[in-house]
Amino acid sequence: FSYEQVEAIKGDEAKTAFDCCEKAGAYLFIQCTDEAWYIENTGLLTAADLAVDYCFKRADVYIFDAQGKWAYVRTHETDCGPYFLQVNR
Repeated sequence: FSYEQVEAIKGDEAKTAFDCCEKAGAYLFIQCTDEAWYIENTGLLTAADLAVDYCFKRADVYIFDAQGKWAYVRTHETDCGPYFLQVNR
């Protein structure tokens, strides 16, 4: 996304698009970890929820729809992203 190899919505528009998209189940993973999580009920999940840094201040956060309909990426750089990709099927 950062190198614009994929056309995606970015910045505040990406946050709004993520907040408004239909969410059922999603996968979440954080850069530099060996784990991924499946979240069953993501309907109430917002971009603000993913902006909380805790101990991952310098890591990218990736969340994507289990059916492959969308992806949301929050980068560790403050001047890049976040990015939202909607897949039209």
